Amino acid sequence: GTAPEDWMPLKPPEFYDSHAIDLRLGARVAAIDADARKLTLADGGSLGFDRLLIATGAEPLRLALGEAGEDVVITQVVPHFESDLPIVQSYRDALLALDAEAEPSFGSLEGYIATRILCRALESTSGEIDRESIINALEALGTFDIGLGVPLELGPEKHQACHEVWPTIIRGDRIVPLAWSQLTVPVTK
Repeated sequence: GTAPEDWMPLKPPEFYDSHAIDLRLGARVAAIDADARKLTLADGGSLGFDRLLIATGAEPLRLALGEAGEDVVITQVVPHFESDLPIVQSYRDALLALDAEAEPSFGSLEGYIATRILCRALESTSGEIDRESIINALEALGTFDIGLGVPLELGPEKHQACHEVWPTIIRGDRIVPLAWSQLTVPVTK
């Protein structure tokens, strides 16, 4: 791409080496023992740690809660990646075409939806594509539908396309879809 280097979220490998940071991109953690300051990796390996930063999301929360997470409700800014909504089906098809081994996630679905919105905006752009033309194109979208099950809206005063949240729940070792109608408040006497 042509984005300025200072836009990139990661530093070069030398930065992490010089600061004694062990950066593990894509590493899957099977268990965290905070008391022992130890991670057990999905491949069977283990790592000790002094400080630990975890990119948060529903799956790390499920792992951290363990059995105490059963029936914990987690809201998402995208539908569950097993949903039958058209945009989610399109995401799964694209993910499968890219990498048959890749597992769907809420984070990659969110990125896919954001990219689809950007592509939709760019379709109406003519001339040079720069920061200003992208902003103008996004703000010109108005109300639109990308198969999310709810209308989206962007405009000069509306910079958050969606105000919907979708509930999920931890069941066993999975995060599964949940309908709002399935939530009940216990009645106390």
